[in-house]
Amino acid sequence: MDFVDRTLLLHDESNIQKFKLNLYSDMNASRVHSWIENVTRRNAEELSLDLSIPKGDLPLSIPLSLFNCESLTKLKLTASPSMCFPKKIFFPKLKSLTLWSIKFGDGCWNEQPFSNCLVLEELFLYHCTWFGMTQFCISTPALKVLEINNELDEEETGLEGCDLKIHAPSLVSLSCRRGCVAKDYELSSFSTLDEAVVEFVFSDHESRRPENMSQVVSKFIQALSHVRYLSLHVAKDKVLSVANGFVSNPPTYHNLTALRLRQGATVDTLIFGLLRAAPNLRDLFDCWSSHDEIEYDETEDLFRHLQSVRFLESFGKERELRWAMTYGFSFFVSNEKTKESVRSELPSLPRASARCVVKFV
Repeated sequence: MDFVDRTLLLHDESNIQKFKLNLYSDMNASRVHSWIENVTRRNAEELSLDLSIPKGDLPLSIPLSLFNCESLTKLKLTASPSMCFPKKIFFPKLKSLTLWSIKFGDGCWNEQPFSNCLVLEELFLYHCTWFGMTQFCISTPALKVLEINNELDEEETGLEGCDLKIHAPSLVSLSCRRGCVAKDYELSSFSTLDEAVVEFVFSDHESRRPENMSQVVSKFIQALSHVRYLSLHVAKDKVLSVANGFVSNPPTYHNLTALRLRQGATVDTLIFGLLRAAPNLRDLFDCWSSHDEIEYDETEDLFRHLQSVRFLESFGKERELRWAMTYGFSFFVSNEKTKESVRSELPSLPRASARCVVKFV
């Protein structure tokens, strides 16, 4: 600590470009407060602050100068459990913001915490919680990358009691992983969206909610109608409800060329619905085996426009193999037991064209 004191004290009044601090429990809180204040006063451009000490070890308050630093362009902040934040933040030059373990609510923050970050292009929210918040708004016109990644414990509170609003007309990449589904969504039209990775994982709290979850999830999926690459994962016990909600009011994905359906999302209802909604889809991959075996009219040619399909686990049996051979797309099989089944079926199935390729991976 003395070394840091001396370094900052003897440093001339020139600007500090980058500063990184990892906090330890035996550090003096007032000195840490002074360091952060000193660095922000020197027009720091990039800060990385890991203040995640165990609760009660160090009653640390963050200087308000951090949240009004006009020089910052990049900030990574990891909070401790007892840390409180101002309701308003002002970062006029901030382009990249990463927040770890932040408690929104609890008397801190407001419903639109990033409204004064007008040039913000990247926002990453990891392991954050929303205590008692009924609304949470991300309204950033320049935002291009948004990632919300939460693996919540049973005691923690996700977005299940909160209306999530996202107004980001310039968004290019959206990732929502492992987080609870919000109570409701209000989403702008993401007309520039190139990639979306979405995982709908339902917590025990959500299983007791009276709302129609399929309609809420369907609303989120419909907002992604401009996306080019979509990766979708739905919890197994909720996938039929989600699929029915989507199929009842599907969008049209004119730009979608690649679709990844992860475990739980490959019931026929959802697959066929997505194929009907994506006339320019070329690649369907990482499909798993949980399907509801519904019938469809083969004259629809749902698979005609596909160029490659990858099936995982027990997919790749007679029905899926027949699709590949009939419609002439590449076909990948990864499960060992399935490989033997496919090899035995291949000789009896006519190949649609030379571009039909079966690969064992």
